[in-house]
Amino acid sequence: MKTKRISNGTSGKIGICIIRWVVFALIAFVVLMPVYWIFISSITPPGELFKSPIEYLPKHPSLESYQFLVSHVGLLEKIRNTIIIIGVTLIVGTFICILGAYGFYRFRDRKGVNLAFLFIVATMLIPEVVTARPLYEFMRKVGLFDTYPGLIILYISSIVPFTILILRGFVGEIPVVLEEAAAIDGAGFWQRMRYIILPLMKPAIATVCIINFISCLNNFFTPLYYSNHIQVLSVAIVQLPLRDNMYGVPIGDGLDHSDADHIVRRNLREADHGWDYGRRREGMSGYTSLGNLFLDQHMESRSINAENPTGEKGRGGMAASGLGPSRKGAPCLHDIPSGARVNLAAIEGPGIIRHIWITVPYKTTDADCFVLRDLVLRFYWDDETLPSVEVPLGDFFCCGFGRACMVNSLPIAVVPNRGLNCYFQMPFRKSARIELENQHKNPIPAFFYQVDYSLVEALPEDALYFHAQWRREKITQKGVDYTILDGVKGRGQYVGTYLALTTLERYWYGEGEVKFYLDGDREYPTICGTGTEDYFGGSWSFARQENGKTVEQQYCTPYLGYPYYSSHDTEHNLYHNDDTMPQRGFYRWHIEDPIAFSKDIRVTIQQIGVGYRGLFERQDDVASVAYWYQQLPHEPFPELPGVEDRWPR
Repeated sequence: MKTKRISNGTSGKIGICIIRWVVFALIAFVVLMPVYWIFISSITPPGELFKSPIEYLPKHPSLESYQFLVSHVGLLEKIRNTIIIIGVTLIVGTFICILGAYGFYRFRDRKGVNLAFLFIVATMLIPEVVTARPLYEFMRKVGLFDTYPGLIILYISSIVPFTILILRGFVGEIPVVLEEAAAIDGAGFWQRMRYIILPLMKPAIATVCIINFISCLNNFFTPLYYSNHIQVLSVAIVQLPLRDNMYGVPIGDGLDHSDADHIVRRNLREADHGWDYGRRREGMSGYTSLGNLFLDQHMESRSINAENPTGEKGRGGMAASGLGPSRKGAPCLHDIPSGARVNLAAIEGPGIIRHIWITVPYKTTDADCFVLRDLVLRFYWDDETLPSVEVPLGDFFCCGFGRACMVNSLPIAVVPNRGLNCYFQMPFRKSARIELENQHKNPIPAFFYQVDYSLVEALPEDALYFHAQWRREKITQKGVDYTILDGVKGRGQYVGTYLALTTLERYWYGEGEVKFYLDGDREYPTICGTGTEDYFGGSWSFARQENGKTVEQQYCTPYLGYPYYSSHDTEHNLYHNDDTMPQRGFYRWHIEDPIAFSKDIRVTIQQIGVGYRGLFERQDDVASVAYWYQQLPHEPFPELPGVEDRWPR
């Protein structure tokens, strides 16, 4: 009987143990299954994720999702920013709160101390969105917006009330006699803090640090609202659902997660600032279009030319001529020396350049006839030392080859005779400077110009800066794409291309595809066209048949055009004919279809032709101007070729 009782007892213990382990296993399954499923989902290719029946082990595991997080979402950058901001916040904030809690308790009997403590604690009752707009305006004015110090200060201010409230109670549990004894032994204040107060407060300090770490890590509103470019992990939460259009935002495949983040930031601020702020973004703060000209623009109009070089209010038309005072006394700059650099405009911001008009003689002698390639325009924004625009004068206005032609487009218009007009809007926050360099052999006898601009109250924080860059390959490499633009880093949008093509081989030249490599593209681009003529809006070789010959047709439209063709020199000479290599000028404006990039962009075009034997690789003389908007600072441009290397063939 004794053996049986032992056996029954053992069996009962084994049964209880089995039940216990079953319960533990069920609990572990409930707890760990979501974690397991998250991990399995992360290594499952998107096409297999929602297959039925459910597969608990992926047949084709992939690290594509993790690569996407690193390369597109910028996970490593967000982790770094999170560590910097939260680390500094916890160190500095905890130190401040220890001193504050100590002072609020030890000196609580002094007048005003308890009132100050209650005031700090009462700030916990104020919703964060109530102070959002005034803090936003303040941060912008003092230069802390979108900076690490600004975000750290805001994070610290968010943890101070709670931390002081908790630590003050712990200070109250430390007997004051311990400090008094240490003081009698000669210990100073900082020694007492180091050897008595801080060791006894370690549990409380650890507690508030853990709580504050979790609070800061989950803080979504502060980094989203008070920063554009400093992204942390909590902000990344909104980017993934945006990719699947959870918020109803029309997002295409070309939109990076940083773009999604940017959309939320912008919409959040506009919602907070109300209808008036959104309306100003649509046109009330200096952003004009035909549809909003009836709205008050909240701006001041100014103009700079040779007669009023500073654009000062009430100082136009003051120069005198033979007709008397204020009668066309200084319509142009005279005799700009060879090698001289002249400031055409120097403007203090914030403002927007609206329109630039220039005209100049195209030659100074029959031999020196490429003035439009010899003069160089440079634009500088916000006191930068490297130009954001560096382009020969004529090419900037879609007139390559040192010759003017009619251009009838939306942002660039060239009318008889060499009336060069630019309507690209060029915002600047601090300053704008337009420089002209005369690299022509001779002085320029007369240079006429006018820069029309507006001074505005403020620019949206997402306003980008205008850029333009000229390049040329006098002979392209066979089978190697010509580079229109490269080396651009940061966020922006590509808005236009001018191409000056001198064909060096026979047959049709226009089969080369234009490629846009965006945000890390290497071997293959995100956007690739179907041919040169197609990119510039044409088709079937721009051709018509005339007297048994194929003749290319020129055209100009608001967004794309083929304004120039010539195979003859315009200068007559008694001793040689006027034949030249065929020269063609094209433009394409991405105004309704800008090419957005968030990290980098490279633009290329192939040199491919077609003849009787089909497609073939060509070598031609190609020059180009790329037009784009981006954040500052920008990367340095390649060195501009020397003046003779810019001359047309």
